[in-house]
Amino acid sequence: MNCPEYDLADLALPDAGCEFLVTDQVLEHVQGGLVAAFSESRRVVKPGGIIVHTTCLVNAIHQAPFDFWRVTPLGLEALARRPVDEQ
Repeated sequence: MNCPEYDLADLALPDAGCEFLVTDQVLEHVQGGLVAAFSESRRVVKPGGIIVHTTCLVNAIHQAPFDFWRVTPLGLEALARRPVDEQ
């Protein structure tokens, strides 16, 4: 398995270059961390755009691709509400 093709903590995309960004059970695989992933998501999505992240909380820990994080719904909300200047 050659994963990941992209790094959510360091996307090769221009600032505000996207209308929306959607990830489905990707956050647990971002080695660079959740704050970096949320910061990068905000950077690449235009103001007023849409960002949707889903994550697994109750799935078994898995080794491939690497599994670094588990986030509760309250944790996701806290990351989403974190001020941009604290990212």
